[in-house]
Amino acid sequence: MSIRIAVPGASGHTGRFVVAELERRGLTPVACDRTTDLDQALGRADAVINCAGPFAATAEPVIAAAIRAGIPYLDVTAEIEVITDTFARHADAPVPRSGSSVASATFSPPQQSGTGRPPRRSSSDTR
Repeated sequence: MSIRIAVPGASGHTGRFVVAELERRGLTPVACDRTTDLDQALGRADAVINCAGPFAATAEPVIAAAIRAGIPYLDVTAEIEVITDTFARHADAPVPRSGSSVASATFSPPQQSGTGRPPRRSSSDTR
């Protein structure tokens, strides 16, 4: 039986990458759009990766559904307010059946100052 991961925002930019990576790893993504009944979808999932922004609007309903379903929640937000709100509101949330806790993950690639683009690599950069 494959592990089922619910992915709100699966059709968005980041969601497509997440779905592809889950499939590459042999997991079963469960695409969720804005009309998906979260309790129903997350009730049949083993975990959820929230890729649906803006997270200020989407995080709380997805977290609440994950808590009700007893599954781990992870998101890809870089919205600092959402992260602090998540930890403040859910510090005492029950630990999901997998033994994981509710968490927010952030990522933001380094930016070239003032351009919004990744920094250029020099020929001497050996990383």
